[in-house]
Amino acid sequence: MTDSRTCHACGHNNRPQARFCAKCGVSLDASQETSSPAANPWPDVDGVRWRRRPGEIAARISPNRLGGDLIVDQGMRAVILRDGAMLEDHGPGRYPLRTGFWARFWSGQQDEDITILLIDSGEISLDFALSDLWTMDPLRLHANCRIAVQVDDPVRFYHNVVKDSPTYTERDLRARIYPELQSAAQAYTAEHSIEQLDQGAAQRNEDFAVDVAERLRQLFAQTGMAFRRVQFFDLRHPRVDELKQVEEDLFLGPVKLEHQRRLFDLYTQEQVLDIAKEEQEAAQFSKRAQIWQTMRRAVLDDRINARTTDEEWTDFVAKTDKEGLLREQDLAEFRRRLQWDEEDEIEARKNLVLMADLQSQFDLKIAELGFAHKLDRRRFAQELEAEEAETRKQRERVAASLEADMEVAALERDLAALKQATRHAADAEDRAEEVRALEHKLDQARLQADDRRRQLLADADLAHTLRKAEHDLEQRFRSEDARLDNTIAKERHELEEEVKLGQAKTQSAIDDLELESIR
Repeated sequence: MTDSRTCHACGHNNRPQARFCAKCGVSLDASQETSSPAANPWPDVDGVRWRRRPGEIAARISPNRLGGDLIVDQGMRAVILRDGAMLEDHGPGRYPLRTGFWARFWSGQQDEDITILLIDSGEISLDFALSDLWTMDPLRLHANCRIAVQVDDPVRFYHNVVKDSPTYTERDLRARIYPELQSAAQAYTAEHSIEQLDQGAAQRNEDFAVDVAERLRQLFAQTGMAFRRVQFFDLRHPRVDELKQVEEDLFLGPVKLEHQRRLFDLYTQEQVLDIAKEEQEAAQFSKRAQIWQTMRRAVLDDRINARTTDEEWTDFVAKTDKEGLLREQDLAEFRRRLQWDEEDEIEARKNLVLMADLQSQFDLKIAELGFAHKLDRRRFAQELEAEEAETRKQRERVAASLEADMEVAALERDLAALKQATRHAADAEDRAEEVRALEHKLDQARLQADDRRRQLLADADLAHTLRKAEHDLEQRFRSEDARLDNTIAKERHELEEEVKLGQAKTQSAIDDLELESIR
């Protein structure tokens, strides 16, 4: 038909303006082919089992094609039919051909047909792209839908769906269901506005499933299929989707801003806590250094020594280290050194003082490092500001230097021009006489040129007069020659006439004389 669009998948003739096939739902813009779809291929049988290709849901196999046993895979069912009537229905398993299992299906008639129908026994998910769904508003929507079906009656499925096809695919089943599903979707959307459909999005799958089950009941009953559920039913409209995207952006904008602000506040708080922690640790090390200095002075003043009792030691430590900043092992080591023998007291005191000095220096170093770390940040900021200021000053100095260089270059150019002008002036004085001489010569040359031009003009006038006189004289000569030629020609003509007349008279006289002589 020239006024219709033929589907390249199922061969259905659609209206000229259609973009999708009304029978199978395939896009008509994908191909302009008008040939009928190719027949489904024969099932791939490796001798004992059916090797399913992607999308195949059923296959017809003759026992003669099986080279050994029949293996029914998990999720499949095997229906044995004789002349179209179901004999048995078997699930997954291995069925040997060389036993009496197959013999009981043969009745002995020569033309009987034994067929094994292998069917997918699970749920089959089918995707559909539905278009031109009008709402109550009206708005034209597009939908993506997925439904789950299952083969419930193998005999009806065989007689009404598979028929003589060697295999049956999801595409074939989708093409069979599409027109009814499109009609059901149109009826569902026509009863609702876009606002109602949007508000009932959570319940949409269940509501649409009820309509599909009701409107496609007869189709499923005829094909031996059972409708299970609508897995999803998404409605789309370009402008509505754009509005939703704008609403989402408007909602997420403040949320993202608040999230970023909280992250910044948290980051700032963490920095403050880190700085406070560092300052506290530095202060503790500084206090510990002061305590060790106090203990050092106590050793030097002999307020504590090897003879100090435990009570005196405890009292001294309590008064010196009120905050308990010194570690127990450090105090124990310090006390142990105080308890050395008397003969080693001098050396011990030196070592003890040295130990206190080293410990004090260590704690002071830690404190200095802590403060230096804190100061490094400030120093870095100050150095950065100083570097930026120095960069600005350097940039200004470079700009000033460039301006000065430009001024110097301009002055040099002016000076060179002035010198050139001066040289020209000196040359002008030297050549003034030459210029005046040249001007005199030029005036003389101009006068001579004018005289020559006038002479040439006079010569030209004389030549013209002579040529005119010659021309007039030539004309006169030609006129006189012509007049003379005419006169001579006229006289010659008159003379010839007179000669002819005289000859005529003479002849006449001769004739008269001859006549007289004859007489």
